[in-house]
Amino acid sequence: MNIQKNIVASLFIKTISIIISLLLVPITIGFVNTVQYGVWLTLSSVIGWFTFFDLGLTHGFRNKFAEAKANNNDDLARTYVSTTYFTLILIFVIVGTILLLVNSFVNWALILNISDSYAKELPSVFVVIIIFFCMQMVLKTMNALLNADQKPALASFIDMVGQIGVLLIIIVLVNVTVGTLLWLAYVISAIPVIVLIFFSIYFYNNRYKKYAPSFKYIKLTKCKDIMCIGGKFFIIQISWLLIFQSVNIILLHIQGPESVSIYNVVYKYFNSIIMVFSIFTTPFWSAFTEAYVKKEYEWMRNSYQKLNYLSLLFSLLVIVATLVSPIIFDLWLGEKMKIPYVYSVAMGVYVIIMIRSNLYITLIAGMGKVLIQTIVDVFFALFSIPLLIFSCKIYGIVGVVFVSCFMPVVQSALGRIQLNKILQRNAFGIWNK
Repeated sequence: MNIQKNIVASLFIKTISIIISLLLVPITIGFVNTVQYGVWLTLSSVIGWFTFFDLGLTHGFRNKFAEAKANNNDDLARTYVSTTYFTLILIFVIVGTILLLVNSFVNWALILNISDSYAKELPSVFVVIIIFFCMQMVLKTMNALLNADQKPALASFIDMVGQIGVLLIIIVLVNVTVGTLLWLAYVISAIPVIVLIFFSIYFYNNRYKKYAPSFKYIKLTKCKDIMCIGGKFFIIQISWLLIFQSVNIILLHIQGPESVSIYNVVYKYFNSIIMVFSIFTTPFWSAFTEAYVKKEYEWMRNSYQKLNYLSLLFSLLVIVATLVSPIIFDLWLGEKMKIPYVYSVAMGVYVIIMIRSNLYITLIAGMGKVLIQTIVDVFFALFSIPLLIFSCKIYGIVGVVFVSCFMPVVQSALGRIQLNKILQRNAFGIWNK
């Protein structure tokens, strides 16, 4: 029942979030321009690389908190909360300081292969992004706690409030000032952080008061418990970041800023389907953690079967979205940007594969059996970037999307085998790690 309520609530919240996300694209392009928007997306990708410095702590924390709560050990759960916050603060104070020092010596316009007219503005933009990025990485622990407590709808609500804030501020700025990358950086970086601070204070003084972070509950010895599984998630994060965050940089250097904008618009359109699918799967991450601890295999098998059918329905939805995409893009973007249909077809194939992959990854991650995924991700991280560059030079955006399909295809194939073995209780060796 808790899962059903979260799915219904999340569906409503994510629908609003998707609408806001789609509205933000033409409004943001209108605030700056297509080239500046492409530069902004690339800057965000560069900073996104540094999310791996959380060392997988939030994912490890999510599983360990869920386990402690399933065993009714509130003190241990609070220890995990306090230790995670302390460790992340320590990490990102160091990371932020280093990045700010490096920023003062770097010519970002040269590195990003863009006009020298941005050379003076970019260092200031990076300072804003770095400061708020580091703050957000710590504050996102609240979202991890909500997901661990099987309340993903609340975590989505926090994100939605941040999106609404960004949308409203940009609408105001469009009418009162000339758009710049610096203004865009302040709005998109700062608003979500302010929202996270507000909700963290609220929840730790109300619903989660007994889990509120406290110096008394910081135990660095518990980092080992969190990192035991968190370390694997850390490797997975690095692999995904190397592959997918490098796409914008590769496109920028080879195809130019406008190709980054086009790629991200097509991705945002189709990714909305993945976002909706995740509404149904996300609650099962921590639910599978609890069920695995309690050995409720029959419930897990039934849940997996239902989600399996659901993934097929969403794959059909992707096909429909691909067929109507020219009409949607024309209504959405008008004359601001033209999207070739072949990009929609390529991204549609990619999203269908990702839907299957995400299903297996989510359920297996809930049980903490992620060694196979780690190996697969590392393998593709080593070979995908040269393939992306080669394919981008020859086929452009279509080539980038095609190469991006390789990893989720393998993950889906191995994930299906592993999940069936675990649920049938005959997973041994690497299949059970």
